[in-house]
Amino acid sequence: LRRIQMDEIEKKTDISGGLSTETIGSLMAECEELTQQIDSEKERLERFMLETGGASDASDRIQENIDSLNDSLAAAENRLQALFDAQEKEAFSPERQAAAKVETATERVSVKKNLAEMKAKAATRNLPEKEKGRKSPGMNMEK
Repeated sequence: LRRIQMDEIEKKTDISGGLSTETIGSLMAECEELTQQIDSEKERLERFMLETGGASDASDRIQENIDSLNDSLAAAENRLQALFDAQEKEAFSPERQAAAKVETATERVSVKKNLAEMKAKAATRNLPEKEKGRKSPGMNMEK
């Protein structure tokens, strides 16, 4: 089981640069899968203990599997937290904030410009004068 878990971790690591290709979604899925495996092993251990009436070498091996899965889960959660932290740091970096301010200022200018153009068009439009006593369509007031 541990060998399989290590193989999965190696698959997720780029050998050429040692850069991880993990995403938040893949790490969350891995954590969920590990949690399900832990729950399954705990149920298996509980059933085994009820059937045999006590601890044995087999129950020790099941407990070792649970401990190994818990270690893998903790490692995955740590990688997930590190990825969250890295994304947060990038999102709130001074360079990113400066670029966002410039972009927002540009957007505001263009929005203000568009609004001014729309107001100018509306002002130059000749709105028809309301006819005195005009009826709404479909209303027949004469009887």
